[in-house]
Amino acid sequence: MTNLFRRLILYSCIRTNVAKLSDKSVRLPVHGTQTKEKPKERFLTYIFTRYVNLVKIYEETFPSAAKFYKTFSTGIKLFKDDGLQLFQAYKKSNSHTIHSLTRKELEIFHEMPMNMVKVAPIIVIGTTLPFGAAIFAVGCMFPKTTLSHHFWSDEQKEEFALIDHKRKIKLYKPLLSYMCCRMNYVKESSIKYQFASLLEDLEKGINPQIETILKCKQIFEEAPFSIQHLSTSHVSLLIRLHNLHRGWRRKMRLKEFAGIVKAMDSAILKEGGLETLSLSDLRRACFFRGLNPIDLSNEDIIVWLKNWLTISRELDVDSYSLLLHCPVLLSYNAPTNVALL
Repeated sequence: MTNLFRRLILYSCIRTNVAKLSDKSVRLPVHGTQTKEKPKERFLTYIFTRYVNLVKIYEETFPSAAKFYKTFSTGIKLFKDDGLQLFQAYKKSNSHTIHSLTRKELEIFHEMPMNMVKVAPIIVIGTTLPFGAAIFAVGCMFPKTTLSHHFWSDEQKEEFALIDHKRKIKLYKPLLSYMCCRMNYVKESSIKYQFASLLEDLEKGINPQIETILKCKQIFEEAPFSIQHLSTSHVSLLIRLHNLHRGWRRKMRLKEFAGIVKAMDSAILKEGGLETLSLSDLRRACFFRGLNPIDLSNEDIIVWLKNWLTISRELDVDSYSLLLHCPVLLSYNAPTNVALL
């Protein structure tokens, strides 16, 4: 690792000097043409050419250090772009509502604040201390905890998404069991017994119909399943399930999160539907909503997400609690989820 630090520092210095030289608008002579250059220009041209060649040699000799540097440079650019979009999203949401944001803006609105907190130490140290680029090598040793997805490779994104998803689906069974226990506090009605039957089916490995889930919407608008009536233990399970901050105002945080999810679902429909999304976007949408999309076909992913959107479209602020429980109701028995347990 010490050798990697040295190589990364040297590579950083080389690339920095190349950038400085290129900023001087040095024009390399075209082969076969004669140009009149002053001695200073000829000297800068010579130095610039040597530096470019040195970078190429270094990339071929120490590909790992060069890869680290390129990953860092690309990640910083993506991170900066999303940061700018975040501030634009804040301005739009303050002027109107979060429902005025696009799907991409809503994703950034939700994820970027947490990413900024995570990446800030690496960026601050790396940009303020001498040879700070070497700090990025430390970040690359622990990319999941010290860096955001902007700095991850496609393989790392899938690997880390599966790690997070395994943690999430381990909460499905405790949450389902807790919901069954809380059924004793639901007032007597035909919907109560319909929902109790739905929960029993889930425990038996039977997936409920979308129409059945929607018929039970009223259950999530009243005690004990509406957000304002959730018990402390129930709130804790949902906070962990959706990877939200565990500090104060947890019920308010759950309500705000459900509003963001609802806005994302609406944005997908407004922007042309699921068919307009790329495969990577579809997979991210599944992970975010509680389904492991790995090994699923594009068609299967779209069918599952359409079921989710069908439910989401029928919900309002009073029934946001149902949206928070949809990962369990829709994917508790999903084969790709069960395979991870």
